[in-house]
Amino acid sequence: MNAYQTAQAMGLTGTDAEIVAILQTITSGPIDPARVRQWSREQGLWFRKPDSTMGGTLSVAYPTATPQQQAALDQFFAAIWGDSLQTLNTTQPPASVTVWGIVQTIAGLNPTAAGLVDSFYALDGGRPFKDTTEAEYAKQKSDAIRQQAADGVFAEAMNSIVNPAAADPARTEASIRAAFTAAAAAVQVTL
Repeated sequence: MNAYQTAQAMGLTGTDAEIVAILQTITSGPIDPARVRQWSREQGLWFRKPDSTMGGTLSVAYPTATPQQQAALDQFFAAIWGDSLQTLNTTQPPASVTVWGIVQTIAGLNPTAAGLVDSFYALDGGRPFKDTTEAEYAKQKSDAIRQQAADGVFAEAMNSIVNPAAADPARTEASIRAAFTAAAAAVQVTL
């Protein structure tokens, strides 16, 4: 499915910009917290030290972080290092948007760690719509609306003219051809 079809299937509403922003946070699959813990250790972000305290760049940045950043890190810590979370369901908003915000906070507190965001989202196969633009989304939407209109005209002609002729027990090749001709005339299309 393309971005527009995915947005429709998910029931996303809002402006094209709002919908694209949400789609850009959605992942290919849910993320296993155990993989996030491993990623966090490998990136040197947050890990348990032998004395059970936390080490890493996030533990260093935490005391000087803004209250909003600290809240995001608290949520990250509870989700990843706590025992209750089975998966990060980043395939659906609002969880995908929340996780996106937390990952952006982590990246912001680690400005020298290149590729942090992409490496996080690689844990589940990535974000299929990360590069979708508003213009691409608008074109997909326009194409879908145009196709729906064309499908409606086709269905109307088939249902009102061709299908009844095809269902007639006395149908002949000529009657079917006549039905198609009538359908074409009804929708002002030349066969």
